[in-house]
Amino acid sequence: MEVTELRDHVRARPAARPGSAPDVPSLRGLLRTGLWMVPLVLALSVGTAAVVTSYQTPTYRGSATLVLVPSAAIHDGPDLLRSLETLERRTVIATFAQIPSTERIRVAAARAVALQPDSLGYYLSQAFVIPNTNLIRIEVEGPDPARAAGFANALATTTMAEAKAMYRVFEMTPLAAAVAPKAPVAPNPRRAIALAAILGAFLGIAATYLLVRSTSSPSGLT
Repeated sequence: MEVTELRDHVRARPAARPGSAPDVPSLRGLLRTGLWMVPLVLALSVGTAAVVTSYQTPTYRGSATLVLVPSAAIHDGPDLLRSLETLERRTVIATFAQIPSTERIRVAAARAVALQPDSLGYYLSQAFVIPNTNLIRIEVEGPDPARAAGFANALATTTMAEAKAMYRVFEMTPLAAAVAPKAPVAPNPRRAIALAAILGAFLGIAATYLLVRSTSSPSGLT
């Protein structure tokens, strides 16, 4: 009887007039749906990403490109053909690509641009062969754009000298020198905020689903 009387009382409740303030049970129902968690988590994610990226030190990248060719001392003939065939095997250029990453070459290049040893760790360098070419690209990333470009060029010069001493039949010549970049490669605020928005929306929806599921589950009969 008590349950029947409660149902009759709910059905007999008059509808709210237009323009009137929402009643307390409506607000409670809105809170129970958990829809407020989506914009909250989204705002927290985007705000955190914006704050973190604003405190990160900008990183700049300078790159220089070298080309590996047979030595100018080799004239037309069998020696030139053999050197070209060796280049096709890709073992020589792969060996040359490892030279700029060695510690000895890095230290020598840093000395050429007056880069102190304690600052050398802030400048990361890598060299790789551009696919299907005889080109080697040397990239340097660091906090100072001019130093990053200068260090990349110094690595290219030092690598050329080392390669000439190792292989007499090959030489490396500069194809493109590194220039000071105007914009950093990291951090990227737009990408960070976009990823944070996607993650925040996903977490907000997941949290809403869990909240609604926990509140709608039966608590038992008394």
